[in-house]
Amino acid sequence: MTEFMDQGPCTVLIDELDLIDKEGLKRLQLIWNLGHERGAMRSLIVKGRRKLVKLHAPMLAAGVGNFLSPTQRSRTFTIEMEPYTEDTKPEREYTTEEDFSDFDAVYAYLRNWARKVRLNPKPDLSDLLRRHRDNVRGLISIADSCGAKWGADVREALASLFRKEQAERPEHTMAWHGLVIFDALGIDQIRSVDFNRELKRLDLPDARWTRYRNASNRDYAHPITMQDQAVLLKKVGIQSSPLRFSDGRQRRGYRRAQFEEALRNASGSSRSQLRLVKSDV
Repeated sequence: MTEFMDQGPCTVLIDELDLIDKEGLKRLQLIWNLGHERGAMRSLIVKGRRKLVKLHAPMLAAGVGNFLSPTQRSRTFTIEMEPYTEDTKPEREYTTEEDFSDFDAVYAYLRNWARKVRLNPKPDLSDLLRRHRDNVRGLISIADSCGAKWGADVREALASLFRKEQAERPEHTMAWHGLVIFDALGIDQIRSVDFNRELKRLDLPDARWTRYRNASNRDYAHPITMQDQAVLLKKVGIQSSPLRFSDGRQRRGYRRAQFEEALRNASGSSRSQLRLVKSDV
């Protein structure tokens, strides 16, 4: 693979990645960890000789199950696949066709477009946090070069992927819902027990705190407990502390600033996702 990558710009396409052995995964991780950066190179043995090989390339990999390491997942958009039905069956059966002239026409057009286009290497990514900036810079640059509508559509599609990723991490959902609670109540601090009560009252599509199944989704559905709440918030750096409230009494609770800081540090926060949809092209 590295021999082909060194011949010029390319895209790495891999199928059945779950069947690759540990040594193969180790080599692929080089591309995942370094290949997102333009000019990335690595010294490797090619045909018995050591040489610098270019690693900068997008990658599309397919496989069954959870075959990616946490580092790889952090630089990946996951698209779940499922067997098509009669309603979703493709119009063409590509495995049996021989005439691909329409694909050739598209390929020729893209090659001509690539020679002439002048992409903006620094598109507006102000509403994205650092990890997602690396992931989408190229996609947004290409979309923006095709016009404002394309740029807006790609941003909306990416926002959908970010929301899906965030929904799989309930600690980030809770951090975002915390700000919703603070805003709704117009307060800057809240008792832990009151926060738990307000979580269960939230009327939002992703507010499932009355039927929480823990992070692994294996537990029975139950109203989220104080212990569940503390465990999730600790994952994003939020812990309760003694606070003094308007009645003069001291109780354990949270400050709004803790949730704001947690979402700033969370690379996939809902706040950045929602801003992404609205960002100007």
